[in-house]
Amino acid sequence: MYKKLLLGILSFLFAFSVQAQTQDTLATTKIKTDSIEYNRVVLDTNIEKAIMIGYCTEEGISSSPIFSNYYSKEYNNYTPKLDFLETLNDDLNNVRIVVIFGSWCPDSQREVPRLMRILDELNYPLDSLSIIGVNRLKTVPDVDIKRYMIEFVPTIIFYRDNFEIGRIVESPLETLEDDIASILMKIF
Repeated sequence: MYKKLLLGILSFLFAFSVQAQTQDTLATTKIKTDSIEYNRVVLDTNIEKAIMIGYCTEEGISSSPIFSNYYSKEYNNYTPKLDFLETLNDDLNNVRIVVIFGSWCPDSQREVPRLMRILDELNYPLDSLSIIGVNRLKTVPDVDIKRYMIEFVPTIIFYRDNFEIGRIVESPLETLEDDIASILMKIF
């Protein structure tokens, strides 16, 4: 009887403490580098779900418990059409890419892993890639993303010499490869 009562009290306290956790304490695979915290997972109270927020790494999104299932399924099942993109690979390597995504968003769950597969296949330098997770309001509490003018996610923005040369919003017009090639061909 006492065991059941004690177990019940402990269960209640645990459930209460989980609900009372702040956004920062829900982080699972946080990395801190130069005062930037990567791969933060928080409770989005608008949807009552854990989400990835702020700066993320490829390793973080591929291994996060809330995104890894979508990531591995799309990444492993997607076969990129690289023949044409390979001819533009030098141009792509001179472009910086910013990905704004929502770990809660079906389009992000589909397109971000596919993009990562393409970039991995082309040996794109990941130090030229920024990945930023947003909440349902498309904001990040401690990161100013207003300059990106995000309306829908994912938004994949391509920069050359600090100037935006194109973006893919929500889903590609054709395929990711075709849209990337179109963006690169406009500028090169």
